[in-house]
Amino acid sequence: MSTKIEYSKQLFSICIPNYNYALYIDITLASLKAQTIQNFEVNVVDNASTDGSVEVIQKHIANGLPIRFSANPTNIGFAANLDKVGEMAEADWMIMLSSDDVVNKNAIEVYSKFIGELGDQMNYAFCSTFEKIDGKGSFIEYLSPLKSNIWHKSDINQELTQKMGFNVYQVSSGEMLKRCLTKFLNPFNFASTCYPKNQYEKIGGYGGGRLYNPDKWFHWKLLVELDYVYYLDSPLFQYRWHNNNQANQQQQKQILKFWIDEYRNCFEVTKEMLNKSGLSSGTIAQNFADRCIIPYVYKHLKEGNRLLAKRILHFGLSCYPTQLKKNKFYYPMYILCGIPFSNLLLSKFYK
Repeated sequence: MSTKIEYSKQLFSICIPNYNYALYIDITLASLKAQTIQNFEVNVVDNASTDGSVEVIQKHIANGLPIRFSANPTNIGFAANLDKVGEMAEADWMIMLSSDDVVNKNAIEVYSKFIGELGDQMNYAFCSTFEKIDGKGSFIEYLSPLKSNIWHKSDINQELTQKMGFNVYQVSSGEMLKRCLTKFLNPFNFASTCYPKNQYEKIGGYGGGRLYNPDKWFHWKLLVELDYVYYLDSPLFQYRWHNNNQANQQQQKQILKFWIDEYRNCFEVTKEMLNKSGLSSGTIAQNFADRCIIPYVYKHLKEGNRLLAKRILHFGLSCYPTQLKKNKFYYPMYILCGIPFSNLLLSKFYK
């Protein structure tokens, strides 16, 4: 089923993938209706929800929020649904908004001003600071650029900071890609990231088979095509952390989706990514071992979750055994995971 809305030319396409978030998408859509400026279109694709989400969306359509809406007859998966709703975008700039997050009332106005300050160029992408909230909407913490461990104080653009009234960070896309591939981090937040539609189409959207974090792979691909990236240090969006949140479920269920995605990110890094970042495939494999395996083994051991720590370590060994054993913390982690000493001796001999 689908609903077709005729739009005049808008600046932003706000794309919302939804699955069983009836409780939260009601608040998300209400936050869009409350925006101080309405120069955007809203696209929603429901991924075969069973909780009444469709009825909530149709209520907002009936109440006057102009939504282009489609419902999938079957669940096509998270990443595929991102591209399903992304294909509906008609404006020059896109924002992929989670259906459980909130857009603060002046966010689109601030984004419009920022684009106006940079002029007609379309060679950049940007995001803003998050307020992390719980399932009931209570404040938890700010997710600001310096907390991400990938943006630095030295990145602050003083001219743009003065014009916008808050810190604006600017980094060349090549330098940011190098940081991302070194630390295996995402340069942007998910729901607050804004990027040109033509670049989304050029790199083929979010597709790529990622199970847990398709946005990271998408943003890495995006960095190849851009000249600059920006971070607006103003809390313009709210990121909801709750029991059904994907990141929260990853922790609770102790599944390996995150590490599977990181492994794919490692061995699928393209020649263009290597050229732009100045890194080698061997370096990236070592970064995977150093950033995606050992720290998480330590983290879960510290939290008393030896079983998950052991699973992560074994997964890392199955991916890049040579690189993992080069890390100076590998053998201590091996012992702390409770793996029999005889296995450790064999591991030392058969490298």
